[in-house]
Amino acid sequence: MTSLTKTLTILGTAAIVAAAGAEPLHTIGDNANAQSLTPPTHFADGKVNHQLNPDDPFVFTPYSEFPKDAVPVIVAGDPFGTPPDSVANRLDPNVISSQYAGTAQLLVAGSGLCSATPVANRYVVSAGHCVDFDSNGTNDIGNNIRITFNVSGNNSTVIFPSGIVAVTVHPDYTGFGNPNVNDDLIVIELANDLPADIPLYPIYRGSLSSAHQVHLVGYGTTGDAINGYLPGSASVNTKRSGRNNTDRGFFADDEFSGSTELFQYDFDNWQFGGLGNKIETTVGGGDSGGPAYIDVNGQLQLYGVNTYTSGAAPSFGSQGGGILINGYLDFLDSVIVTVPGAFNLLSPVCGAMDQTTTTTLNWDDSGRADTYEVTIATDAGLSNVIHSQIGLIDSEYSIPGGVLDPCDSYFWSVSAVNDEGAVVANNAVCAFDTGLTGDINLDGIVDTADLGGLIGAFGSPGPFGDINGDGIVDTADLGALIGNFLQTCN
Repeated sequence: MTSLTKTLTILGTAAIVAAAGAEPLHTIGDNANAQSLTPPTHFADGKVNHQLNPDDPFVFTPYSEFPKDAVPVIVAGDPFGTPPDSVANRLDPNVISSQYAGTAQLLVAGSGLCSATPVANRYVVSAGHCVDFDSNGTNDIGNNIRITFNVSGNNSTVIFPSGIVAVTVHPDYTGFGNPNVNDDLIVIELANDLPADIPLYPIYRGSLSSAHQVHLVGYGTTGDAINGYLPGSASVNTKRSGRNNTDRGFFADDEFSGSTELFQYDFDNWQFGGLGNKIETTVGGGDSGGPAYIDVNGQLQLYGVNTYTSGAAPSFGSQGGGILINGYLDFLDSVIVTVPGAFNLLSPVCGAMDQTTTTTLNWDDSGRADTYEVTIATDAGLSNVIHSQIGLIDSEYSIPGGVLDPCDSYFWSVSAVNDEGAVVANNAVCAFDTGLTGDINLDGIVDTADLGGLIGAFGSPGPFGDINGDGIVDTADLGALIGNFLQTCN
């Protein structure tokens, strides 16, 4: 990224505004001019920034004022370089086959634009200053964010504020440049799973290296290193990409936690190294929250979140960077819950009596569960397991015949499972007692009521009356009932 030019998005157009001064970027050595788009609630002359309130009439902000957070920028190289580069070269198609297809666009509070990355079915990661307009470290807009995915064409998936459960700001974030640029992260939790066609980008958990190449992706105003930014080129459906090396190093452990928290790169002239004129890129003008991906064995993972620039963007030699995901794993893992959701065992209820030996177990559906695992034991600690079943798709399971004995006590539990782990039901383990074989109405005695019920179900697949659990009510079940006629477990 470069020194962040202030950009105002107005009905699909963008007006470039002169960059204002910013707090020094602490602990970044020569980068004392780091800037980002962090618009205030009130301007210097006391006027209200009406763009912060989407219910207010639209008010055009004069260029002399600090506008609202603007669109992301992917900057091309030298149009006269070797090979020549152009704005059109950086366009990424809105097709499902694109490796960047899942990169999202955020419309913040009705007018501000940022980018974001889906890292799990219900979680999107972006920058904290996208929602912090007065740079005091707090969320100023709540859930007032619209998220757009252009996976298979324009606006293929749009999530409105009502579909957002929470926007969690990193607890140590104090505002951009207030006093530093660390901890500039948010996690957006969605109410429902994302559609299956939206690619997810796992969080990078590997080692750091100055040789790492990052893919920078974003929406909005573009330009090139010779002519500067191109006003009016922003669109919520226009995504651009480029790459850079993290050759400026890693910095800024502001809390002395032992974890490096920022990454940085520079924008190299095609004549002096870099990745080449048609590849090397920088960002600016509002690429807030946009992803810096890294390729790990053919899979893109979220390496960083673009948040700052320093130098004279989009000139060659400027620097950019952002939040290093690797330094914030504790925070992300505490907020992003990808294991199956909580659920309860339903029936037989805990303490149920006189259950059949082929009773059906039922439990709640668990959100994000792929399969379920049932365990049956003779003790509450489940150390003496007599039967288990894995890979169940439905939230019920009929115990096969021959597993349980009549007039005995058993304990059962269910775990919901997906690729991220397993979760045991809230009520963990439930106990039930089996009744006497043939007591199909579970009243504690084998009598004429059971005989009548079995005869009425004769020839059917059960489960009522199918005493031996072989899938049909027949003479074998009738024989088992008659063998215990007028008997009880006592």
